[in-house]
Amino acid sequence: MWFDIDLSTLIGASVTGILLFAALTDDEGNYDANRTLFFHPYEAFDAGKRVWSTAALANSKPTMIVPIPIIDQKITARFSTGFNDVYVVLSVCGLLYEY
Repeated sequence: MWFDIDLSTLIGASVTGILLFAALTDDEGNYDANRTLFFHPYEAFDAGKRVWSTAALANSKPTMIVPIPIIDQKITARFSTGFNDVYVVLSVCGLLYEY
């Protein structure tokens, strides 16, 4: 299931992309190669536009910084199957503009 994240209180209308910091903690304790947090621009789905972080190992704590195009001051995210006790921290750590 995909869900939308509205960033309009954090970024201006002229921002065309962000650098997103994501920290993911899964305390479920079992190996599951399918535990993935996906991010996508806010628009029709295209597998080539996804970025993701995977917590496949038990008690793993992956982090990532990824560029994501911005459309209508929003991004879209999705948790895959396999998550049980998950914690996520997201932070916009950079703004990209088209010149």
